[in-house]
Amino acid sequence: MFLSQLNFGDSSSFGTLAYLEVASDGDLYVRTHKGLTWDVQNLYPVYRNPYGKWISVRYEVQSTAAADGTLKVYIDDKLMVDEVRQTLPSPQGVNYLRVGIYNAFLTQATESYAQQVVYYDGIKGR
Repeated sequence: MFLSQLNFGDSSSFGTLAYLEVASDGDLYVRTHKGLTWDVQNLYPVYRNPYGKWISVRYEVQSTAAADGTLKVYIDDKLMVDEVRQTLPSPQGVNYLRVGIYNAFLTQATESYAQQVVYYDGIKGR
């Protein structure tokens, strides 16, 4: 279950730099990808059993098609992710944040999902 996606895109490509993910073990992770692919780069552990907690998440991105961009993710004001990397597919590309529950591979589920509720507050961008 993904709770937020930090995406990139331009007129010919789309992808995700980082996800806030509740994995199959029930723990919360930040997942990043290799370059601008869908291959997992890192899975950063955030919380075991994150249920019933307010968690502050801050994404900081230096948006660039060059290799010297940055991706930083802070969880409860602690730096969890600090990667130097390309963050855009082209100079015309953009980065943007999606929030909300997203269940990947829903059609492959062998049983129905239990109710899922996430609250968001104080979302802002610059």
